[in-house]
Amino acid sequence: MLKQKTNFMKTKHQIYTALLLLGANLFQPKLTSAQDGSLDLTFNTTGKVQSSIGTNDDDAKAIALQADGKIVVAGHSFIGGHYYFAVQRYNSDGSIDNSFDTDGSVVTLIEDNSKASAVAIQSDGKIIAAGFNTSGPIGSFTLVRYKSNGSLDSSFGSNGIVTTLVGTGSSGILSLGVQSDGKIVAAGYAMVGTYNDFAVARYNSNGSLDNTFSSDGITTIDFGAKSDIAYGMKIQTDNKIIVCGYAKMSAENDFAVARLLSDGNLDNSFDTDGKLTTKITGSFDEYASCVDIDADNKIIVGGYTNNSFFDYVVVRYNSDGSVDNSFDLDGIAVVDYGTGTDIGQAIGLKVQSDKKIILVGLTQSGADNNFAVIKFKINGTLDSTFDSDGMTTTAINNKDVANAVAIQTDGKILAAGGTYAGVQNKIALLRYNNTITSSSSIAGLAAHTNQYSIYPNPSTSTCFLKSFKPLNNAEIICYNILGQKVWSLSQVNGEQVQFNNSQLPKGQYTVKVIEQGLEITTLKMLIK
Repeated sequence: MLKQKTNFMKTKHQIYTALLLLGANLFQPKLTSAQDGSLDLTFNTTGKVQSSIGTNDDDAKAIALQADGKIVVAGHSFIGGHYYFAVQRYNSDGSIDNSFDTDGSVVTLIEDNSKASAVAIQSDGKIIAAGFNTSGPIGSFTLVRYKSNGSLDSSFGSNGIVTTLVGTGSSGILSLGVQSDGKIVAAGYAMVGTYNDFAVARYNSNGSLDNTFSSDGITTIDFGAKSDIAYGMKIQTDNKIIVCGYAKMSAENDFAVARLLSDGNLDNSFDTDGKLTTKITGSFDEYASCVDIDADNKIIVGGYTNNSFFDYVVVRYNSDGSVDNSFDLDGIAVVDYGTGTDIGQAIGLKVQSDKKIILVGLTQSGADNNFAVIKFKINGTLDSTFDSDGMTTTAINNKDVANAVAIQTDGKILAAGGTYAGVQNKIALLRYNNTITSSSSIAGLAAHTNQYSIYPNPSTSTCFLKSFKPLNNAEIICYNILGQKVWSLSQVNGEQVQFNNSQLPKGQYTVKVIEQGLEITTLKMLIK
């Protein structure tokens, strides 16, 4: 099913007037010692770490956090004419963890060349890196499992290594996850006939293919007549699997998302056939590269579009695969970061526990690329509490790209990638200050959701929203019965707000109140 967005430049309808009765703040914002979005100077004193394993080309493509706060990145290192899987571990302060294989890093050559694109940590602390290796012209799904000390785990596959030929040609893993039962899910691409298709494989904890998954442990998904590649993957709590990437449906690549049941078959409750494509900006190539699921089971997919330049894109889908129109008016947020290229080879996305969204990639400044981090509020607009405009840029050297992101339990953001340091590419790891709304604040707001009202209701045109205590920099959004946003108010303070709905047709509407980035109440409004 093809969904098309024909106009992403939003027109703000001026159809309301508001009377604000000022009052004292209901909740004071949490005070922090540093601006959200700034580098965390407690991390290696500068907020930045650069490290090298080989002498030529090192890069981090994925990141994972251990339960003890240690940080694991995976990617590749070029040594002696070959690419190796590379895994490096850091202490929580940014220093190299020398208890990991004696010097903080381990490299593994599988065959001719080997690159890791994904990493996951099991509940027992073992580390799985995944990607591809090549034997001649053919690549294969490749997983390597390490013990927590960095040594290869001989109980996994053949001396810690598993390779799987998927499809009829070359294949590789680009995303990885571990189910609650310990089974390992890998997603990427596989040549099937003439073109690539989405490919998903599930392994038992010993590295053998799980034959309860699509009868042989492998599922491929074909969207159309041309190439499809899965970049991102997320396992739901019910073990359904979301995969995202791109599909070449006609002349251009489109966002592509599929959901598999736990047995490996397509889930027909997801957009009727288990898969969908989304056109973002007309006749441009568009690539989905990362996915996460929020506390409401909504699916958030990040990527980019080549609309003259490369702009960031976030799409939020409901659990059934429909586009969530409460997110940035039409379910799609497009961000032009600057005047140059806004995205590199890969990006990362994470949803915070308060449902705000962190997206990382790169932005171009002249001839240089810099790390870029963007924060969205739950309604799809940029979060101005994050570096004043929702976006922050960091120069490390002159060719920098953030490929992956993780969020610590204290809310701080880790972005991992690569930087070109004159004569070689190095692994780069940065940490940013960031605040997540606390669970106590969420509970405090939720406890009063029944103390808001709209009156008179029904009304003919003018009505009021009454709050039990003064609103504090709130946002109020009105949706019609189709879920389309018809008006909004921002930076609302006070106990009472007046709406003039005279330009709206008769019918039922939904009014949402958002404060501290959280939806604190939803009310029905009837216009007669």
